[in-house]
Formats: sequence, structure tokens, C-alpha cells
Amino acid sequence: MEKSEVIRLLQQYRHDLMNRMQLVHGYLTMKKYEKVDEKIEDLFQYFQEERKLMNTKAPSFILWMMYFPLRYKQFQLEYHVDTDHDLSEMDESIVSECTYLMDNLLTICNKDNLYEMKIDVIEEEQKIEFNFLVNGQFNRKIENNKQTKNSNPNFLLQEDGLIYRFMLPRNG
Repeated sequence: MEKSEVIRLLQQYRHDLMNRMQLVHGYLTMKKYEKVDEKIEDLFQYFQEERKLMNTKAPSFILWMMYFPLRYKQFQLEYHVDTDHDLSEMDESIVSECTYLMDNLLTICNKDNLYEMKIDVIEEEQKIEFNFLVNGQFNRKIENNKQTKNSNPNFLLQEDGLIYRFMLPRNG
């Protein structure tokens, strides 16, 4: 990642954080304390998820996730990490699958639509599962022809969105 990209990432992160804080401030000035509590709880939850993402020790995946809002502007991202497992050994495979998904999504999404994407990272007994749920309308079907050594991709295109799932074997 170039220095200018790091600066853009930090600027975007700061911008997003300031927007969240301005919402809290606005509700405070209007004395809407229930909304203040709700927005502060949302902020704490956001930081909890971010901490869990950082604890994956998968630097390429972490950067891919952090850079997501800059790279894919028509997608709003929410994620949940449900593992304490060190994902560093599978880091590049994770990013490869994520990039594969987004490359395919960009070919079928409507340029004027906004999409909501939820990513769940779940630790199972012998594997780490990645589930992507994308809400929105798509133009056509995705070719499901990729087979990789370590994963079994699964696309399911539904009327109101898309589900993509892959699993990687857990080491240790």
C-alpha cells in the first residue's frame, strides 16, 4: 500500500468517526438522550468488532476490510468476527476469496444502487467459515466456476440479494 493510500485510509477513518460523533453531539443538543445512548452503544459495538478484526493477526485481510469503504463506495459494510484464532497463515487466501467475490459482484451490480454487505467470520471446530450476505438487486447471475485448493466457494443469488460462503481449514 502506497503512502498516499494510507493517508486516504486514515482520512476516511477519521471522517467516519467524526460523523458518528457529530450524530451523538446533535442528539445531545436536542436532549434526545435515548438516541445518544443508542449511538454510543453502536460506537462501542463498532470498536469491539474492530478490535476482534485486529486480533485475527491477518494484516492483508484487515487492510482489505479497512480500505473497503474507499474501494467499494456503493457497498455499506458491516462485519462480525466470532473467532480468537490467529488467521495469519490463511491471510492471503482470505483476501483472494474476498477479492474474487467483489470482482464478481461489480460485474452484476447496478451502478446506481447502494448495497448492504454483512460479513460473518465464524470459528468452527476444524475450519473458519466466512459468510457474506449482500442485500440488493443484481443484473444477472454469477458464474460459479472457481475452484481453489483451500476453499469451496458457494454463491446463492436470491431475489433480494446474494449469499457467498467459503471455508478454510483451521490450523492448530
